[in-house]
Amino acid sequence: MDVKSIATSDESQTPADAIGQLQQSSLGEILDGITDGFFAIDNNHRFVHFNRRAEEFFGLRRTDVLGARFEDALPNVQTTVFADAIFQSLNDRVHRSLEAMSTIRPDRWIELRVYPSEQFVSVYFADVTERKHIEDELRHSQERYRRFVEQSTEAIWRIELDESIPTSLPVDEQIELMYVHSYLAECNDAMAMMYGLDDPSQMVGLRLGDLLVRENPANVEYLRAFVNSAYQLANAESHERAADGSPRVFANNLLGIIEDGRLVRAWGTQRDITKQHRAEEELRRSEERFRLAVEAAELGPWEFNIRTGEVHWSTNLERIHGLEPGTFGGTFDDYRSDMHPEDVDRVLGSIKSAIESGSDHNVEYRIIRPDGAERWVLGRGRVYFDASGAPLRMTGVCLDITENKRIELQRERLLESERVAPSESERANRIKDEFLSTLSHELRTPLNAILGWSDLMRGSQLTDDEFATGVDVIQRNARMQAQIVEDLLDMSRIISGRMRLEVTSIDFTRVIDSAMETVRPAADARGVQLRKSIDASVAIIIGDENRLQQVIWNLLSNAVKFTPRDGVVSLELQRSENGISLAIVDSGEGIHPDMIAQIFERFRQADSSTTRRHGGLGLGLAISKSIVELHGGTLHASSDGPGMGSMFTIELPTSTQMSIVPQDPLPLPSAPSDHQNQFARPDLIGCSAIVLDDDDDGRDVVRRILEESGVTVRVAGTAHEALEFIAAHVPDIVISDIGMPRVDGYDFMRLLRSSTPERGSAVPAIALTAFARADDRARALAAGYQQHAAKPIEPSTLLALVRELIPSR
Repeated sequence: MDVKSIATSDESQTPADAIGQLQQSSLGEILDGITDGFFAIDNNHRFVHFNRRAEEFFGLRRTDVLGARFEDALPNVQTTVFADAIFQSLNDRVHRSLEAMSTIRPDRWIELRVYPSEQFVSVYFADVTERKHIEDELRHSQERYRRFVEQSTEAIWRIELDESIPTSLPVDEQIELMYVHSYLAECNDAMAMMYGLDDPSQMVGLRLGDLLVRENPANVEYLRAFVNSAYQLANAESHERAADGSPRVFANNLLGIIEDGRLVRAWGTQRDITKQHRAEEELRRSEERFRLAVEAAELGPWEFNIRTGEVHWSTNLERIHGLEPGTFGGTFDDYRSDMHPEDVDRVLGSIKSAIESGSDHNVEYRIIRPDGAERWVLGRGRVYFDASGAPLRMTGVCLDITENKRIELQRERLLESERVAPSESERANRIKDEFLSTLSHELRTPLNAILGWSDLMRGSQLTDDEFATGVDVIQRNARMQAQIVEDLLDMSRIISGRMRLEVTSIDFTRVIDSAMETVRPAADARGVQLRKSIDASVAIIIGDENRLQQVIWNLLSNAVKFTPRDGVVSLELQRSENGISLAIVDSGEGIHPDMIAQIFERFRQADSSTTRRHGGLGLGLAISKSIVELHGGTLHASSDGPGMGSMFTIELPTSTQMSIVPQDPLPLPSAPSDHQNQFARPDLIGCSAIVLDDDDDGRDVVRRILEESGVTVRVAGTAHEALEFIAAHVPDIVISDIGMPRVDGYDFMRLLRSSTPERGSAVPAIALTAFARADDRARALAAGYQQHAAKPIEPSTLLALVRELIPSR
């Protein structure tokens, strides 16, 4: 029971009686025991009670105060707000309370409470200085918080929940309840501005679904991460929409408040990173465009960390070095180990000069691939320095220039040959010299543009239009360079005129016998023995009898020519995995390993003294190879080296795998405006095809080539889509890429072949792919394709393959 309840416990008793009782009874001791100061004065302003706490506060004794008038006992309080409140309550009998600074103790706050009755007023007072300090600090803290929230450039918000969410629920169920019960309870001006609004009041009350787009999977993952990280997230991205509907991306820091195992609210801040996000996305697209440009130009980017010695190679550069993607060791020693020993000092010298002087690294050198093949590479790079001028890193690109070097070597040998030629051919030599000089210039010119623009793309801040221009320049010059090389290799076809295949069903053993009888006199004259081994089960094939006899005769003639007296030339015909195989083996001079890769190239008969001494080897083999390939086959050579003999092997498809129709001469390069005439194939009009490729551009170009030849084409981006098309309408032919996500070209063909004829199990198919190794071809044929063609492919070559596989109409 407190003093106030004691003083008013019996309403029938007068206040004076009550005070008297308190003074006369033990209850008076209770007033002395309370923490508040207490006194009472009657209507004459005389003190009728004065407790111990009042004695201590005023420094007076109770015996001196009781019975004295207020004005006499406490003259220093007489004119204060405290006295005014007491006397006013005596006059109007109204309860009053106030807080003010003490006049007795100026540094202390006093709370006064006055309770009037008919005979006197009861006065309670207490020192509330500490509470006032706490309240002041709380008020200042709230003011600081208000200013912080209002002036912060980051959005600050508070989310409340209509109903708290148990944290023990499954994550997705908690997320569902967040969308049901969460709403924005507080936010600052900065947040309203981020959403395109003028005032936070326009946002307060919005539900979570109004802010966080529920249909965006990224937002669901954002909330899932919030729950899984104990309801705390830092720098987490959310995807939202402003008031005008425009997309926004925010970086959030948020903290969930958990009470008794339930989520009750969340506090957070957020920054608008929409521009940064767009810049990162544009950078990603720019890097993708650069990657495509690099791949189009067949460049191999690299980066060398000068301080750590680490070296990073792109996948293209690994391919140039004959490595599988991801297998490069990553150190400078790994890079140096691929260099030709004779070129190491020159390459290292160029790198050292670039690091020491800041000059560009620009060097041509040879590399040796893991399979022993030697390739020429052009390396270009630039060193980047830190603020103190110390070398930091070196970046650049490499380009395989083996073909260019071979052509330059041809030029040099031709020039040497022309220099020693008879005087009557001087005019012809001069023309050739001028032609080859122009050819060298035309090869270097596009290479300069390619490398120049690739450097600009890597090192400069280009606009979108400039970048697009660079891509066009690189692609145009890459095609130009490829066309120049292709023109040179096609010289023999241009010189020889039109070449047609008169295709019939032929007895291949008779073709072999005819060729052997043709070269037998020469073999007998040189004392060379001819042998043959024939598998009679592969006697009948489809082809041009005269052209195939020409090929076999050429190979047998070369074998006899290079085989010494008493040597042996053997011919073996047998069935192979994909058709038939004809091998011609001699025990003659053999072929140097350096010549194996070049032996089928045109003009090789004028390349070296060895070729000139034996005559005609390069041109004949080049023509033979063209004829075999026109039949859908291959011709390749092998030798263990000089003095170890050689073997030439022809691989041809059987009649069940191909159907060759008479062909026009191999197409000459034509101007772009003539491409429609080049594609026109009347015999394909009315045919249908499915083109499967996950690359939109690659798929579209094949479609256009076929459609311009009269073929009705349906395109598919996935294997499942293609299978659905085929099941609905079986086409005359299928052309499919190999490297595709989820289901690649191999699995697609296995699925197709395992279906029923009504769903296309027997439809002819061509694998058109960038996987161009011999193993890739074998794998494609094993999967069920009838033909394998490497990208990029000439339209005429593609159409020739299609005509081979589509049944005659």
